[in-house]
Amino acid sequence: MGYTLQQVTVDQAELIVEIVNQHELTIDPESTPMGVEEAQELIEGFFDSAHCYLLVDDSTQEALGFYSVNPDSNRKKLFTDVYQRPGKGLINEVIAQSFKKAVEVHPDYEHLFGVNTKDALMREALESFGMEPIRTYWRMNRLLDPQAKADTTKDKFEIKLVSGRQDIETWWALHQDAFSKHFGFAPRPMDLWIEQATSSSTMDPEGCFIAFIDGEPAGFVQMANANYHLNGGYVDAIGVAHKFQGLGLGQLLLQHAINFSVDQGREFIELNVDTGNESGALKLYEKLGFKPNSSWVQYENKKWAEIAKGL
Repeated sequence: MGYTLQQVTVDQAELIVEIVNQHELTIDPESTPMGVEEAQELIEGFFDSAHCYLLVDDSTQEALGFYSVNPDSNRKKLFTDVYQRPGKGLINEVIAQSFKKAVEVHPDYEHLFGVNTKDALMREALESFGMEPIRTYWRMNRLLDPQAKADTTKDKFEIKLVSGRQDIETWWALHQDAFSKHFGFAPRPMDLWIEQATSSSTMDPEGCFIAFIDGEPAGFVQMANANYHLNGGYVDAIGVAHKFQGLGLGQLLLQHAINFSVDQGREFIELNVDTGNESGALKLYEKLGFKPNSSWVQYENKKWAEIAKGL
């Protein structure tokens, strides 16, 4: 089967949604369907500009699959996603093309792939390129109704919507502190972090909150619009500054996110968690009723560039 590589543009986001959901729901019917906003991030880039290409059938002009190589120059890492239409048998080709683009643009970066845990075909293909699993993540979900709301009142504790430059700078400082010991963390300059956070297609500017203890910034919770097309909420990030950890603020922040989603009329709420996270996040999520509905694995090969140069 002959194909041509075509660079993806943002106005093709619905086509990317179609391919991703065909791929993922065939593999795992319990996975959450992607929406346009997430597809736009794959096309545009999570951090820096992405390299996103379709494999298009030469005879039918059908889009058979695509890859998105997302660079993060701050951490010198590439995050790659690959998908194909079910039954096309091109997953090795899509991976190989993503390798070629990656080594062309950033041969000195680390290269990480994410894949659904149940996707045996893609996992086998990645391993044939020398990739090895290094981390497992769960996507967790809980249903919502008015009874899901709970009081978040606590002495000297308050939560405020992020509003204005000063709040955004405080949010950045809290984020850098809270995640400083997490797997894969690298400090990000304030102006760069703010530019990337506020320009994200999945950011909900009405869903970013800072928590204060006795007037001092202590933590944050950040919602995303990733599930709004399904009338669902999504917790993009939640963090507590090290000085305030152990006081139960994580639970208050997560409950605030639940309350926020209930008030919006959402039917469910989701989040992702690194199962290797030692902060106790997984236990907190389970305590507040979240259960895993899908999982994905991160793959890596330290010598990926050598393989790519031989393709």
